[in-house]
Amino acid sequence: MAPLGWLLPPVAGAVAEWAVLGLLGAVVACLWRVARSLADTQRACKVLMRGDLLLRWATARDAGWMAEEDKRRWFDDRVLYLRMAGSNGYLDEVSERVAGLPGAPPSSDSEER
Repeated sequence: MAPLGWLLPPVAGAVAEWAVLGLLGAVVACLWRVARSLADTQRACKVLMRGDLLLRWATARDAGWMAEEDKRRWFDDRVLYLRMAGSNGYLDEVSERVAGLPGAPPSSDSEER
């Protein structure tokens, strides 16, 4: 019987190729999971930002006023949200209502009358 030493290099090369392909597949799978996780995080961030904007508006609406600094911050956050999420018709409608809120609480004199 002839020694099988000549078979070792091609088999080792094939095993190395498969190992590299397996490693490449693992890297691609890991990157896919990271990308999916980032997309989920961005979606969650959009939901939280929108909820925060609407909650701040509802609180101000119930109080009947919103401080000018809070209005400015609300509109800044709205711009940030729209950059991330795109247009939102309902939020545009709420923006008009926020802009119409008085910048100071109603005076106690007007409540007594």
